[in-house]
Amino acid sequence: MKIETLYIQRLTNGAHYSYMHNIVVAAGKDAAVQEDAKKWYDELATSVEEEEKVLVISPKNDKTQEISDLDTKRDNDYRTFERIVKAMLGMPDEAQKKSAQVLDQKIKDYKVNVDDQYDRETGMMMNLVNELTGALKADVARLHLTELVASMKSANDSLNNLLMERTEDDAQHVKDAVRKARKKTDDAYRDFVTAVNALAFLYGDEKWAALIKWMNAYIARLKREALKETGKNPDDNESDAGDDPNEGGSGSGGDNSGDSGNSGDSSDSNNPNNPGGTTPTPDPENPGGNGDSTGGGTNPPSGGNPGSGMTPLPDDDDEEDEGEGI
Repeated sequence: MKIETLYIQRLTNGAHYSYMHNIVVAAGKDAAVQEDAKKWYDELATSVEEEEKVLVISPKNDKTQEISDLDTKRDNDYRTFERIVKAMLGMPDEAQKKSAQVLDQKIKDYKVNVDDQYDRETGMMMNLVNELTGALKADVARLHLTELVASMKSANDSLNNLLMERTEDDAQHVKDAVRKARKKTDDAYRDFVTAVNALAFLYGDEKWAALIKWMNAYIARLKREALKETGKNPDDNESDAGDDPNEGGSGSGGDNSGDSGNSGDSSDSNNPNNPGGTTPTPDPENPGGNGDSTGGGTNPPSGGNPGSGMTPLPDDDDEEDEGEGI
């Protein structure tokens, strides 16, 4: 008896974490593990805990402070621009007064709010600045605001670039962190499985049977549901396990040879006693019809269930990684 192979690298991030978490919970309640395999168990538990952290945290990017500083600068420039335009509405020079009126109307049209979320404010200010440096360039110059508008544009453009860079950095950071955490968990899981299989082989299956049966049932379900859903099920020889990993010993090893009740050769047309090749009438003393006095070839009683209360696997569309089976 041994823990079967599972291509865990092909699981989605959510399914991978769920499986590893449930293994840790179940093995943590198993007396044999805690007595003879605690070293490998502790390493696995620590790795899974670290994997959980990278799945839920959103680390602060090192560009955050620079973005905040640029936001403050462009906001101050905009407030100054707004105040000067308002003041110039009362200028005695008609040309300057008219230019002030044009710019004041644009301020009202765009309604830039310096307290808005970064992306919204950036977009509105970008449109305003494009007009100030384009069609309204002469009006800006007439009020001696060219340098101020250039400063406002520079800060807004720089902030927009940093926002895009931060998004890319965050996405790559999370992806790399998850990949590294999964690799560490996979290594710890491989060591744990190897240790349990070796101990079961050297000292007998009895004390390890409950955990191994439960894990094999869980593995069989993942092969059918999680891996098959993505069109990747590399193992065609998976064990005949129950649908629910919490049902303990319904995993591989059950003898279902008598389920059909007709394991005898029912198609031999050369048999003089059965020329039509029809199925013989079952022996009432042996309903299985296969020489098995137990009758229907049912599975043996299920073993213990160390995994009661396990959480179901979540749906997840995360990126999958190819890899060797463990």
